[in-house]
Amino acid sequence: MAASENSALVVDDHYHNRDLFRIALENAGYTVTEARNGEEAITILEKETFRLLILDLHMPIMDGTQVLKWVRANSTHDAMRVIVATANAQMVLEDVNAQADYVIYKPLEIRDFIQLVKRLRADAQPNP
Repeated sequence: MAASENSALVVDDHYHNRDLFRIALENAGYTVTEARNGEEAITILEKETFRLLILDLHMPIMDGTQVLKWVRANSTHDAMRVIVATANAQMVLEDVNAQADYVIYKPLEIRDFIQLVKRLRADAQPNP
C-alpha cells in the first residue's frame, strides 16, 4: 500500500476549512481526499496511505488527537507527514507537538500554507 507522491488527506469537520485546504493542496499539485471527522479519517487510512495528512484537532465523534495517536501507532503510515491545524493553541499539548510534523494555526495564511505544502511535495520527490 504505497502512497502516491502527491496524495493528501484533509480531515476537518468544517466544510469551508476542508475546501480551503483542498484548493491550496491542489494548487500545490496534490490529489486530495477529504474526511469530516476522525472516525471517517481512520476508515480511509485503514484502506489507503497518503503522503500528507492535514488534521484538525477539534472535531466531533473522534478528535484529531486520537487520530494522530492512531496514525503514529500504525507503521503503515510512518512515511506520512502530519500537519495539525487548530484555532485553539491551548489544544496543542506536548504529545501533539511531539507527534505532529508541523502545527499551523487558523485562520490560515493561505499563501504560507501553499508554500509549505509545495516544499513538502518537493522534498518527497526522488532525487534524479
